Amino acid sequence: MASALYAVLAVALFSQPVQATVSMITPPDRSAVTGEWLALVLSHSGFELDTVQIFVNNRKQKTVSVPTDRKIVCIDGVMLSPGENRIRVVTIKDQKKVGEHIRTVALRVPLSPANVSLPEGFTDYKFHGTTSKLCDACHRIDFKGQVDAAGTGEKSPCYICHKKLLSDNPVVHGPAAVWSCLTCHTQLSGKGAPGALSANKRICVECHEEPISLWKSKKYIHGPLVDDDCIVCHNPHAASFSSLLRKSPYDLCTTCHDLVPKTPHVIESFSGGGHPLLLPRNPLKPGSEFSCVSCHNPHAGDSLFFLSNYRGPDYKTEYCRTCHTF
Repeated sequence: MASALYAVLAVALFSQPVQATVSMITPPDRSAVTGEWLALVLSHSGFELDTVQIFVNNRKQKTVSVPTDRKIVCIDGVMLSPGENRIRVVTIKDQKKVGEHIRTVALRVPLSPANVSLPEGFTDYKFHGTTSKLCDACHRIDFKGQVDAAGTGEKSPCYICHKKLLSDNPVVHGPAAVWSCLTCHTQLSGKGAPGALSANKRICVECHEEPISLWKSKKYIHGPLVDDDCIVCHNPHAASFSSLLRKSPYDLCTTCHDLVPKTPHVIESFSGGGHPLLLPRNPLKPGSEFSCVSCHNPHAGDSLFFLSNYRGPDYKTEYCRTCHTF
């Protein structure tokens, strides 16, 4: 009788589901990043997870299936908004929630004055360099002996984690389009570790030397260009707007020059309005909209306001007649 009872207890004990231990490896809580796309890494043991759901600021962003043979779960392409982001990771087994992890990650962006500085209580975080050994188990991301990954496409060690950078944007930077990442990124470590990839602000000059030199020869130069900080306005990888702009021209300009739309521009009419700032049609460029860059060169110029084709103060009327007949 006793042996039968022990057998029943043993069966009951060992038939119970083994509790999983799920931990979130990256990113650390209250970390600050400068890239819009974030990678998450989870580890689990005890039993396989079915799916992982990602919520960012209380909105479901994606559901990821977990391969049955993986104990490490890598999730790339989590999109962040400027400022603090509350990331909630829900782990699921047999359509039931088995765990939850919360991380707060701040996105620092140059075009958001309120979100440029490191928030109090947050620490700057870079994915590369913190998880190299962990990634090496599955991904070949060692650049040792490799001059570049140009033209290799899916064979590039960068592709597997960064393909989301390019696939969601219609305008792609030339080097990024062929996965020539080392054209712009310098490998600081001599050991071939991917954690030491870095790009400095002067890197743009190496390919765009002619236009940059021309702009810098002008009397007046736009602030970001003075500091060689091209990525304030341009995304160096890919974007939804022409010239790799981070926003549409009007939205981009008024992000910093926020007072311009609030006051009459150039002239003030009897009704209190000013010169239009945004129109669906540009009279000088059919098929394109009229915006700030229709009159102003966004990089530099010989006039205080970077007026395009500026010929001096004696030609103000002629400048207006470029579009207006009076």
